[in-house]
Amino acid sequence: LWMKRGGHVAVCLHHCAAHAGLGIIMYHPEGALKHLVVLNPVEFLIAPFAMVVCDFKVHRVPEHEQVRRSFPREWTRLTKNGVLNKRLLPILWKRFPNSKELEILAVKYGIIVPLLVPEAKGGDKAAGEAEYLVPSILRQDALEPPRQALQLTAFIVMATRDTLERDWGGSVKVENVVNEGFYPMGLFSRLMGKAVAWDQIVSERATSDVGHLRVGEALLSFGAHIFRLSLAEKQGSIQVSIHVGNPLEIMFTLHRLCLEVLSECAPGLSCSVAVPVDGGRGGDYLGYEGELVLLHGPD
Repeated sequence: LWMKRGGHVAVCLHHCAAHAGLGIIMYHPEGALKHLVVLNPVEFLIAPFAMVVCDFKVHRVPEHEQVRRSFPREWTRLTKNGVLNKRLLPILWKRFPNSKELEILAVKYGIIVPLLVPEAKGGDKAAGEAEYLVPSILRQDALEPPRQALQLTAFIVMATRDTLERDWGGSVKVENVVNEGFYPMGLFSRLMGKAVAWDQIVSERATSDVGHLRVGEALLSFGAHIFRLSLAEKQGSIQVSIHVGNPLEIMFTLHRLCLEVLSECAPGLSCSVAVPVDGGRGGDYLGYEGELVLLHGPD
């Protein structure tokens, strides 16, 4: 549904909410999305996004076969490495209208993450091809251990704001995090995507190499600060293993990015940085079951 003027959008939304008996309506007032009102967000988003985020060994449609034939190199890069070349979208989404808006929404919701365009030969950035990282379909094999020695281990825990403020306070047992907190399996890829994007901004480095990224873990950096991000099922949280750099700088940035993720897709939750009671410098915390000290309360 297209609205040409902002006032018309407001009137339409009020009418739909008050009289039409519709369910959830999606509307974003910013930029290229401000003229689009989606009356059925699930139908509008799921089918086109599933063309990109899927198990390509099982879910094969004619558009996939057309891409494979027309762009074999880019198809392999998507299916094997989780990197989507923008030139594939007109084929993958040819059955769906509003492909421009779908692309913007996919970025907004972290389904795809823009990668900086590497300079082509001669220093011409415009000659490069736009690519997106698709965090949910990255490789699942384990990463090689980092070469640098482990400096500190911390965790990012998530729960409702009341749980963080009133129940956990300044410290919490891992058992309580597991039982009362929110295990961020579905949010990890979005946090990783934001971390990759931030790394590109602070380092001003464009790269097409995603060999350091996996579905449940990533070896990342913020400039000179190097760390490993991974899902920590036994602690019900995200583990941050810091190898090089300032731990406070890394954790402050990750906390901020995590709050952004939660505000976008789980506004009822908040997060906190936590370290083991021994300070996080005791080596391996894979099976840690002790106390966690909360360093960042909810903002």
